[in-house]
Amino acid sequence: MKHIENNQYLRRLQGLRQERNSWESHWQEISDYILPRKGIYSGHRPNDGRVRSGKIIDSTATRALRILAAGLQGGPDLSGKAVVQAWYFRSRSLAA
Repeated sequence: MKHIENNQYLRRLQGLRQERNSWESHWQEISDYILPRKGIYSGHRPNDGRVRSGKIIDSTATRALRILAAGLQGGPDLSGKAVVQAWYFRSRSLAA
């Protein structure tokens, strides 16, 4: 019985990996324009000493990403917004 369950999980894992592979080229391209030293896709090493910032046009996307990350890490300001508070805490409890 365990052998059958293992095969099921291995097939599921293989399917998920194939699905992920179709997205990796998109993620790599986004990474090239925003944070070229952070993305590790398709075996590329981001810190191999090469200049990787050649595709960055300006820093708008990089700054926006940092602002988004800071907002997500700090949590939302829900003071005085009862409807938003209720939705936020309900969705957090569902996700946990």
